Amino acid sequence: MTSNRWLEDPKAVAEVERLHAFIGEYVICFQWLEGKMDEMILMSMGHENWTLTQSELAESTNHKKVCRLETLVMERHGFRAIIADDWDEYFAAVIQELHTERRRRNSLLHSQYLFDFLAIGHPVLKSDPKKQHGSPDRNQDLSQDYCAQVLREIYELANRFGGVCMQLRMAFVGHQKS
Repeated sequence: MTSNRWLEDPKAVAEVERLHAFIGEYVICFQWLEGKMDEMILMSMGHENWTLTQSELAESTNHKKVCRLETLVMERHGFRAIIADDWDEYFAAVIQELHTERRRRNSLLHSQYLFDFLAIGHPVLKSDPKKQHGSPDRNQDLSQDYCAQVLREIYELANRFGGVCMQLRMAFVGHQKS
């Protein structure tokens, strides 16, 4: 931030507060998704392995958690096959959405935020240094419409993933000892 002129503008201060509320709401929703992933992995691995699995999950990245959940479910580790029409395809699509959402989460949490344009009435700009120069999503205005769209998308994913978790709980047969 090169200038704090925006601090003197009540509209700009309100915009920053809106942005902080958006990021907080997003993080809480994402943490719910991550908690459900952990829950399904823990259930699949069995109660007798709870401490070890919990320790592994605490050290794991979101990428590894999504991949591990996918493997456990597709290999029927603790779950019987779900016979609903196109369930495997639906599950695979939700897994891909989880990967997409974790990338968005990483971008939101690890980007640089430029507040300089608030002084001239523009929204905060998110700049993701890991994206290539010229990439259409390297820089993103965090307008009210954009933030509302992001929240709508994560809530829709949470609804779909919640349904997947409910089906997995119903298909749970317990941990089979080797």
